[in-house]
Amino acid sequence: MTIKTIKTDDYESSLDEADYARHIHSMNRDMIRQRLAGRGPFIVRTSDGKEFRVPHPEFVLVGRYNVIIEQPRGLLDIIDPMHIVSIRPPRRIAEKAAR
Repeated sequence: MTIKTIKTDDYESSLDEADYARHIHSMNRDMIRQRLAGRGPFIVRTSDGKEFRVPHPEFVLVGRYNVIIEQPRGLLDIIDPMHIVSIRPPRRIAEKAAR
């Protein structure tokens, strides 16, 4: 276990890097689970701009280090939870036409 000291102008603190990283992953996993609660479909967007369509929350497995999305043909997309930037319902046709 490595302890890193961060020093700024008037503030100094010690952080355990492993615990900090674990906390960040845990927070993001919990937020993903909350967003997927309820009915689908959803669009999961990642930091590189890719979009993954999720017809129902049962098509998603939120693991310890990965989020796995099953596609209609049975293929699996494996995503790092840190790269998921949004989970939203898809826009409806009427909303697209209004824009």
